[in-house]
Amino acid sequence: MKFDETACYICAKCTSGCPTAEYDPSFKPHVIVARSKVDRENLLNDENLWYCVLCKRCERRCPQNVSPLLIVTELKNESYKCAKDHVPKGFEVLIRLLRETGLSSKEEIIITEDFDEYNREEIGLPPLPKINTKAITEALTELGFFDIGCEDEKATAGSTEE
Repeated sequence: MKFDETACYICAKCTSGCPTAEYDPSFKPHVIVARSKVDRENLLNDENLWYCVLCKRCERRCPQNVSPLLIVTELKNESYKCAKDHVPKGFEVLIRLLRETGLSSKEEIIITEDFDEYNREEIGLPPLPKINTKAITEALTELGFFDIGCEDEKATAGSTEE
């Protein structure tokens, strides 16, 4: 797959097979690729970037072997670097929790689709068994998962305050 967005001639085959575009017609991988050439600065503030589900259908469908997925991923990384005011709250919550706990949610907290938090006990659910998440956090750190954040945040990746 090419990372060269200039090879794209905006045929929209990537969009026609995209599950996110089917769910949300405002998400159009071919438009994102085109805008990455001429409107990159504004595109970095577009919340639609974060809706890509990384299925790779766009790559398989592209007659030019362009990878909209790689372009979207690069844009997300660039967008996230120290300019996080436009990153969706859910993504911020996920990264924070992974850094702090190694889990994608607080063990005893239920998070709604609006990101409201409820304690399991308060809503009548039993507590979860305790697990050691240190290895998860260490593995994510070693794989570079937290490297997309700002330099001051990278220093705290994987550390938890007791």
